[in-house]
Amino acid sequence: RSFGKANSQSLMGIQMATAYVGTTLIPPIFGGIGGQIGYVWMPPFLLLLLALMTAMTLRLYRVVKSNWEQ
Repeated sequence: RSFGKANSQSLMGIQMATAYVGTTLIPPIFGGIGGQIGYVWMPPFLLLLLALMTAMTLRLYRVVKSNWEQ
């Protein structure tokens, strides 16, 4: 509904690709960073990622909602 039937398959592909890249890259990146500065930073790092994800989702909903109203 948000993107239409024509775009939904492409967007699902992008979503899956992003999930795979994140799953592949985030653990070694944080492992390298954690080894240098300590693993005590893992919870704030995860909270930062959660806040970023929430902000991006809310922005997406605002854009989609404004397109629905037009």
